[in-house]
Amino acid sequence: MKTNQPRKRAAIVSLELVKEASTFYAARTCTSPQYVYELFALFIETKDREHLVVAGLNVKNEPTAIQVVHIRTIIS
Repeated sequence: MKTNQPRKRAAIVSLELVKEASTFYAARTCTSPQYVYELFALFIETKDREHLVVAGLNVKNEPTAIQVVHIRTIIS
């Protein structure tokens, strides 16, 4: 049974990671919430909107990448 529905088009997309900058951090590994806060402080302390930030860690809990995943307005 065949219907005469028009075909739909699907977008083909890709995502690239581009190194924008690098930063130094005091703690060598992320072993406590305080160390993670100190790592993220440069990215979130002065922002006027809510930021979701992700850190990529290797098996030794050393940060290898930091990425801002989402930015939105805080709704109260």
